[in-house]
Amino acid sequence: GNSDLCAVTSTALANLFSALGKAQLANVCLVISDLKAAYESGSELIRGAFKNLENEVNRSALNIEPVGSGSDEVYHILKKRLFASLPKADEINLVAIAYKDEVAKAKQMGLTNISPDHVYTGVKDSYPFHPSIRDLYARFKENSGFQQTRGLIRLMRQIMAGIYAGDHCKAKSKYLVNVFDFDLNDRAMLTTVTQIKQELSNAIAHDIAANGKAIAEEIDAQYQQELVGDVSKLILVSSLANVPNALLGLTLQEIIGDLCEPGRDIAGLKRALDEFQARAWYLEHDKDGKLLFKNVKNMIAELHSLVESYENEAVRTTTLKTFLAEKFKPLVGDCYQNLLIFPAIDEITLSTDKISLILFEPYTGAGLHPSLERFYNDALYKNRVMFLSGSRDTMDRLYEAAKQLKAIEKIIANMHDEKVPEDNQQYLLAQDTRIKKITAVLSASQQTFSTLYYPMGDSIRSSDFNMQFTDNNYNGEEQVKNLLKEKQKFSNKPLDDTLRRKCEQRLFTRKEMRWSEIKDRAATETNWTWVHPRTLDNLLTDCKQKDLWREHGEYVEKGPFEKEPTGVSFTVKSENEETNKVSLRLHPRFGDKIYYEIGAPATTSSLKVEDLNNFETA
Repeated sequence: GNSDLCAVTSTALANLFSALGKAQLANVCLVISDLKAAYESGSELIRGAFKNLENEVNRSALNIEPVGSGSDEVYHILKKRLFASLPKADEINLVAIAYKDEVAKAKQMGLTNISPDHVYTGVKDSYPFHPSIRDLYARFKENSGFQQTRGLIRLMRQIMAGIYAGDHCKAKSKYLVNVFDFDLNDRAMLTTVTQIKQELSNAIAHDIAANGKAIAEEIDAQYQQELVGDVSKLILVSSLANVPNALLGLTLQEIIGDLCEPGRDIAGLKRALDEFQARAWYLEHDKDGKLLFKNVKNMIAELHSLVESYENEAVRTTTLKTFLAEKFKPLVGDCYQNLLIFPAIDEITLSTDKISLILFEPYTGAGLHPSLERFYNDALYKNRVMFLSGSRDTMDRLYEAAKQLKAIEKIIANMHDEKVPEDNQQYLLAQDTRIKKITAVLSASQQTFSTLYYPMGDSIRSSDFNMQFTDNNYNGEEQVKNLLKEKQKFSNKPLDDTLRRKCEQRLFTRKEMRWSEIKDRAATETNWTWVHPRTLDNLLTDCKQKDLWREHGEYVEKGPFEKEPTGVSFTVKSENEETNKVSLRLHPRFGDKIYYEIGAPATTSSLKVEDLNNFETA
């Protein structure tokens, strides 16, 4: 029959189990150790050997776990192994209250949902360790090659050595040992952590710690704090599990709850974390919104690769040009009607009936670009153009922001092609990133296009142009219009006598002129205020109706005019043959009042006709 090692072992163990039931062996204990995590293949063999004996084992065996990693037992071991003595209970209670208060503040601000009372109880039980250590370190206890108790003691011994190292050690300012209190720039510590999950080595090097060059370190240096570094290490520990169906990652509220400690200001955490998420290459969101590190590059890394592949000229003529065209598009068209973005000089054409806004790339000198200045000086229709430009110093930043916007739009387009669901975390992150990149382009544009040049008097003048936007909503046309109204270069007031007089003084300068010449002068005379394109034609119609101007074919004549001789014509309405009275309808010419006299010439002292439609002769 079958006589392999499995069968022999099964038979031997069956006999041993039977013998253990005898009274003579009452003081004998049999320990069966299944080192599941370290010896996966061996475990399979043991399970094979126990297959036929499983019921027998379960009937007489007692499962024993050396250390309950999910209980407070691990704390007691660490305290005994690592500390000679601990403070008294009342001192520990003060620390627990302090942590409880900090978590309560964060909860009141809506930043965490962790119970302050649970933190208080946890600190009292786990002191001098933060209560989150038990849950987070227990996540990777099943990792292959990690010794659950000895490995944890070894890890904590290294952490404690780092906390107490040096004259200005962390231990002097720490109340508890937290999950993130280890230095990944220490080679020994880095080796210990990477051995737990080697796949995250790249994530550590790029995103968390690299002697000041990692993303978290750069952000902390920028804000002069250690907040993002601690957050990244907290997320790292929550991501170290390397077994199927392991619990990975933390929600933002869990992160904030674990970060709360006396003396730490978490008010700027969300801003710093947003920046970290926007730059980290290996940070991901799972379907539940938890943050975790993975061993593959994320969307941000893909975005970075795309950005590096774009040239300035390519993004200038595509994404940036399209973006600026959308923001400055003349929707109303009353102030300017034509928009040119980064045109070549020979592409600029001015006309009498349209005002052009030209966005031109800044140059290193001061004032208007020399090429534009020469163009303006040579132009016939000087009163039909304005230029928006500014500082060259920020143009490179604008290019970079536009590249990032182009890259994220490319990523979103790829997601659409791949039919990624709109509720997918990566898709939501991409959309959120796109909004941030739009804001970045607007911000860079605000600093780059800061000066508006427009014709005024005998020269071209400049004014500071402040792009004001809210929630990525920006109407460039409206802001250009408001600035020109403030400088009295543009007016959208209704037709009035002031506009007529101004037109007669600056455009309609002779008694009689061609109407086309008047409109040409509006395009050439820089002292003429810009108005709606139809305003001059509407002014002509209005003045003709009021007999202030008269039109003779292509020519227009302005008043005052000589008064025409007045007169009266009439129409017979009816005639009474018996009384010889006639009813007339009177029509005044070049007047509006009629006076009559019987037997003598009429004067203004004569009788006035009250009803022009019914005048009866005597």
